[in-house]
Amino acid sequence: MAYSRDLPYANLYERLIKTGKGFTHDDQSLIIENKKHGYRSLAEEFISQINSSTHD
Repeated sequence: MAYSRDLPYANLYERLIKTGKGFTHDDQSLIIENKKHGYRSLAEEFISQINSSTHD
């Protein structure tokens, strides 16, 4: 379901479900996923939009 909804970190959630190995403290996996999918820039863009809307 996470893949079909294009949710962030879907493969890390899949790994968690299949292996029980979490990723919240796995910096290397998070860095790889952030770069692979551009999550950091998406988050920065979202924060910028929020900041802009609060100043209107």
